[in-house]
This record gives sequence, structure tokens and C-alpha cells, in this order.
Amino acid sequence: MDNRPFVLKKWSPSVRMEEERLTSIPIWVKFPNLPLQFWTKECMSKIASAVGTPLFMDTATQMATRIAYARVYVEVSVDVELPNEVVIEIAAGGRESFPIAYDWKPQACSHCHTFGHDDALCCKRPKITPLTPKT
Repeated sequence: MDNRPFVLKKWSPSVRMEEERLTSIPIWVKFPNLPLQFWTKECMSKIASAVGTPLFMDTATQMATRIAYARVYVEVSVDVELPNEVVIEIAAGGRESFPIAYDWKPQACSHCHTFGHDDALCCKRPKITPLTPKT
């Protein structure tokens, strides 16, 4: 909603009604043009680890019913920049670079280390007011 994360949590009697700092968040990550030989659970887990902590592959990736891209749900950290490519070691010791695409990139603040807003909108960042010379 408005490019901000909308988080739902299971309610319990001990739930605290205060704003929670989001330091990690799960997002869908696409790996377009990735050869099918890498679409195993083990390979996709290693490849998706370049972005964050892999949680699971979508059904179309598991079943290889949509071969334009592989898609993995990955938990990303606010302190790690999302990469645009991943380098994979292929046969005979070679390396090849493959693009990474995101359906949505969460706004992250490097000042307060939380998701939900960027640096410019951080209310905890000190405001710098330019000094005006006295005449």
C-alpha cells in the first residue's frame, strides 16, 4: 500500500500495540533466463542466497511450467543492498552472470535501519538547516 509494507501477524493476548521495526521482509525474487539445470531445490536455494534467506520456490518454478523465469520467496535484510545480478559457477570452472528482477523493492532507510520509508522521509534523521549569513 503506497509502496509500504503491510504486515499481518497472528493476534495473541500478549500482543503489544506499538510500531514494530521491520529489519527483514520477505519478497518475491525472479531469476529470468536461468537455465533449467539450475531449477533444483538445492541450486535455487544457493542462487537465491545471493539476495537473502530463501524461503520457498513458487509452484510454477517447482513444476517448471513457466520457463521464462524462476521465482523464489526470499527474506531480505534492510542492511543488505538488493543485487541486480548473480554470478554462477558453471561446468568446467566457468562463471556466468544472470539478471535478478524484483516485482517490488521495499523502501529501506539506512539511517534507522528499517523498511517502510527511505532516508529522505526518516523522522529520526536530524534535519540540517542551512545557515543564513547575517547582514
